[in-house]
Amino acid sequence: MRAKAFYLGAPKLPGTADSLPLVLKPGPAFTPMWKPDQSCSFCSPGGGAYFTGGGVRFDQDCSSAAAAPSAPLATMMINAIRRIELFLCLSLSAVAAAIGGFFSTGAPLALLFGLTWKSALNGLLSPMNYQDLRGHRETRMAGQRKFERVIGEICDLDWRGLSEQELTDLAWAYYFFSVQFRENLEIARGLYPNDSKLQQLEREECNTDNLSPWPGVANAGEKMNHDEFMRRLLQLSPIADERRSRLEEIGQSYLTSVRRMDLETRALSIASYEDGGLEKVFTSFLRAERWNGPLLQAFKHFVAEHVRFDSDPDQGHGALSRHLKPDDRILPLWEGFKQLVLDAIPTLGTRAKIRELQHS
Repeated sequence: MRAKAFYLGAPKLPGTADSLPLVLKPGPAFTPMWKPDQSCSFCSPGGGAYFTGGGVRFDQDCSSAAAAPSAPLATMMINAIRRIELFLCLSLSAVAAAIGGFFSTGAPLALLFGLTWKSALNGLLSPMNYQDLRGHRETRMAGQRKFERVIGEICDLDWRGLSEQELTDLAWAYYFFSVQFRENLEIARGLYPNDSKLQQLEREECNTDNLSPWPGVANAGEKMNHDEFMRRLLQLSPIADERRSRLEEIGQSYLTSVRRMDLETRALSIASYEDGGLEKVFTSFLRAERWNGPLLQAFKHFVAEHVRFDSDPDQGHGALSRHLKPDDRILPLWEGFKQLVLDAIPTLGTRAKIRELQHS
C-alpha cells in the first residue's frame, strides 16, 4: 500500500510568489520530494499557485513522487529562507525609511538598504538559486506540446487577485473567444459532416438549453448558442462607453486575426479546447473571489457549467472531440487567446512579470 504524502507550505506574504510545496515521503533518508499533482503550481497549471495556508496538511496518495526529481534537505532549508527573503528586505527597508524619515534622503536610503540586503542574501544563496525548482519545471515541460505550455501560462496568471471590474473585462474578452469557438465548431462540422461525435458536440454547444434558465439571460427551456448566452449576460451590467469601445476593439481585432487562419487548424482547435484545455482555464478563472453583481454571477454560472460539461473523461465534451488529435498548428490560437486576455486586463501581465522577477 502506498504511503500518504504530505507537504510543508509557508504562508504567502503580500506581494510575493506562491508558497513552494514540498512533499515528504517516508523512507530510509526521509528525502523531501517534489510532488507533481494539484498541490504544485509548477506540475499542474494553476494548482495551488496562490496557496495561502501554512503548516502541514495530509494530501492524496502520491503515486508519482518517486519518479520526481528529489531535493536534499539543504534545498528545502534554502527555499524556506528564500520565502522570507522579500519580507526581510521590505522590513529592513521600512526601518531604514523610518530612520531617514526626517531627511530628504530617506527614500533613497531605504531603497539602498533593501537592495544591499537582497544582494548580500542572493550572494550567500547563489549556489542553489532555485536549481531544483527550475529543473522540476523544465522536466514537466519537456513532454508538453507548445500549445499546452501556453495553456499552463494562462492558468498561472493571477486570477485570484482580479477585481470586479477586471472580472467584467474578462467576461467581455471571453465573449469574443466564444464567438470564435462556435465558428471553429461549425468549421469542424463542415469538414467532417458525418462525424457523429461532432454532431453531438454541436447539439450541446449550439441551439441548446443546457445553460437555461438564468435570470435576465435565458428563460426555462430556451435554446441558444453559448456565445449568445455570453452576449446577453454582458447586458446585465452596462459599462461606460469608452471602456466598452476599448474592449470591443480588442475583441474584433482578435476575431480578425483568428479568421485569417486555415480551416483545418481552426477545426483541430476544438479538441484542445474541449479535451482539457478550457477545463483547466475555467478552473483557474474560478479562483477569482469577487463574483458580485448579476453579470458576474451569470458568467460564473457559464464557467462552472462548462467545467462540468468537460470534466467527464468518457461522456464529456473531450470524449466527443479528442479524435481530432490537435498538434502545434493550433499554437497561434492559444497564443491569441492569451493575448486577448492580457490586452483586456493589462494588470494581469504586469503581475505575471513581477512574479517572474521574484523567481529569477
